[in-house]
Amino acid sequence: NAASAVESFMKARAVQLSTCLLVVCGPVAYGECPPALDLSRQHFDAFAAKRELVVRHVPEALFSAMSYQDEGTASYLLPQGWSRGASYRDDASGLFMATFVNRSEARLDIAIRGTELSTLTDIQNNLFDNRQLAPALRFTREIMAAHPGMLVTVTGHSLGGALALELSHRLNGLDSVAFNPSPRFGNHRNPIPYYRVIFRERDEPLEAVRGSPEDIADWGLRYNVLLDIVPGIWGYRLLTQHAIAPMALGMLVIAAIDSAAAAELLERTCRQLQD
Repeated sequence: NAASAVESFMKARAVQLSTCLLVVCGPVAYGECPPALDLSRQHFDAFAAKRELVVRHVPEALFSAMSYQDEGTASYLLPQGWSRGASYRDDASGLFMATFVNRSEARLDIAIRGTELSTLTDIQNNLFDNRQLAPALRFTREIMAAHPGMLVTVTGHSLGGALALELSHRLNGLDSVAFNPSPRFGNHRNPIPYYRVIFRERDEPLEAVRGSPEDIADWGLRYNVLLDIVPGIWGYRLLTQHAIAPMALGMLVIAAIDSAAAAELLERTCRQLQD
């Protein structure tokens, strides 16, 4: 009917407006390192596994940040046991995927780069048809075939997070972890309940267009984790609230509280970022 058509039109315009604001938000700014973090604002009592999830997925947050940088140029340091593998690039669509391997744990992570401010192709992928899905499916199949027997997780931030979620619905045997994901992914749903988790920053601008918790529930998530690493009202710290760098470093700060290895990684990473 007319009312639903108007609602759909307005929601689409809201998505496009928010995305226009965010195309400059890819690998934004590290800020203070280590970031000052108010643990009371993270509300770890919201559900039992929340803090454990933050610690568990520090590698994926770091890999999502590293995916914005080519091999040999990454400012972040790899967690113990992990090494960076091959990268996959599709110039026509602007897709970039980096692989990270932990052979002792038989784990493989695929990190998908999000929106890059300098590429018109990425702006088009956000606002209109996403041409990165087809090559992402092809590359992911190739990567999984080349690493039989490994636990494979696909991860990413923003547009990369949206693609990570979509891939987990289209390919069997694929977990996904997304950070401040864009709502720009399709409606293909895999009936098999694979592991899917998203990390969101409170008041981050895409919150306005992701929909209600009930809408997000339709994404087939195992966990929906809300953090408050960059306090501020909506739009006041728009770039920083959406960016992957503060979230990755904030999650590492939380992990460092109880882990000497994480504390050492945080210290070394901050030293490298500030050099």
